[in-house]
Amino acid sequence: MNCPHCETEIDEHEANRCLDAWVAEAVMGWERSRHLGNWIFEGMDDARYVMQQHLPLFSTSIAAAWEVVGRMPGMVRIEGPYNDGWEVGSVDDMYEWEFLSRASAPLAICRAALKAV
Repeated sequence: MNCPHCETEIDEHEANRCLDAWVAEAVMGWERSRHLGNWIFEGMDDARYVMQQHLPLFSTSIAAAWEVVGRMPGMVRIEGPYNDGWEVGSVDDMYEWEFLSRASAPLAICRAALKAV
């Protein structure tokens, strides 16, 4: 699956505002629309508008990434750190990995969540 904004593949996407916007739409269920020349997002729990530059830092902040974990289906497994990052993914009933991603913890969470939706 590729990012709808920049066409980068999930496992190649860097932690940045583009990825945060993709997570906001695909995982968190927020709607993106154009308002007064700015991209805004609707659907946050407190029903306010958020401009793109004020989106939570899902891909770089572990606190924001935990919000994403809450939206992942099934049981979520997080292991690490290892030399090349953290392993994050959903596990099936047999505790086999599904939607595995390995990177920094917030980035791995975002990538695994996007694979899971």
